[in-house]
Formats: sequence, structure tokens, C-alpha cells
Amino acid sequence: MCLLRKTTIKLKNIIAYLFIIFILSVTSLIEAQNVFPSEVKQAIISGNSQHLADFFNQNIELLIKNKEDVYSKAQAEHIMKDFFSKNIPDDFIIEIDDQSDGVHYLIGNMTTSGGKFRVYLVYQNIKGKSLINRLNISEYN
Repeated sequence: MCLLRKTTIKLKNIIAYLFIIFILSVTSLIEAQNVFPSEVKQAIISGNSQHLADFFNQNIELLIKNKEDVYSKAQAEHIMKDFFSKNIPDDFIIEIDDQSDGVHYLIGNMTTSGGKFRVYLVYQNIKGKSLINRLNISEYN
């Protein structure tokens, strides 16, 4: 009887440890998913085109103020640098960060010295890193 009680206590302890490990794993996974939007948000708020470009895929579809094309990462970074020099960001509020069929999208509002803009970006997890495939910045009233 005493052996059965000790085994039951050990089993309960093992289950408790496994539960704790599971909770910590899920929490870490959720935090890892939130790193991307917060880093992108910081790059946009600071107007740091170089840091933002760190999240660009090798080619990115870029639409800014009705001018759209596919650019290399370096070209897109230069275009964003020009945009930020003319529109110094004050704030960026993420309204939606969601996914559909493995493709993530983020929608937010950016307030700048040149006006308000709606930001829409599409990103995917490629080789363990979230990379932006499409960035759309349009004037927003």
C-alpha cells in the first residue's frame, strides 16, 4: 500500500512538471510570435528604414501613395528611407495582426509629419524568420 501511495505521488509530480513545461512552452511560443510585430512597429515609429528592411524578403511588393512595383530589398529600403525623410513618423498603432492559410498580415495606422497613413503588410515565416513580402502605405483620413 505504501509503495502504491509513493508511486501515485511521483506520478502526480511528473504530471505537474509536464504541465508546467507545457505552459512555459506555449507562453514562449506566443511571445516569439509577438516579437515580429513589435520590432516592425519600432522600426516604423523610429523611421528607421534600415531596421525595417531587415524584415524584407529578397524581393518585396511595395505600394506607396499609389506607386506600386516589386523591388529588391535594397531598393525598397532606399524608397522607405526617402518616404520617412518626407514623412517623419510620430506614432504607429497596429489594429490587426492575423493570419490566413499560413500567411500573416498586419494592418495599422501611422501618424507622420506629412499626414496619416494606413499601413498594410503581408509577411510569412520563411526558414524560421518572419519576412515581409508586401508593404502598402496609403494616405488615410
